[in-house]
Amino acid sequence: MTDAAPPYDPIRLEILRSRLMSLTAEAETALLKASFSTIISLSQDFTVEAHDARGYGLAHSRRSVSEFSAILPITMRHFLAKYPAETLEPGDVLVTNDPWQCAGHLGDFTIALPVFH
Repeated sequence: MTDAAPPYDPIRLEILRSRLMSLTAEAETALLKASFSTIISLSQDFTVEAHDARGYGLAHSRRSVSEFSAILPITMRHFLAKYPAETLEPGDVLVTNDPWQCAGHLGDFTIALPVFH
């Protein structure tokens, strides 16, 4: 029996997970404060998520609607198919309300802002 080290550092992983959750919580607070829509502010019908460069979800805010957490990675992959990650630049914003690519009806918008570090 060998005591092989895990392929990741669990302490670093927890620090990164906590940071991603904090970032989504801060974005959620900003969205709620800036929103003029009662659907956002009172009904809280929204989701804030962080995704990787391939469109896979990494973290979501606590108030996120669970259905959107399943749909957003699909929408992100639609965005990335049309606008590959390597072509995006600081300041780019991707927006859609296409019901076939986001939540299923025209009233829902998906907005993605790439982050560069």
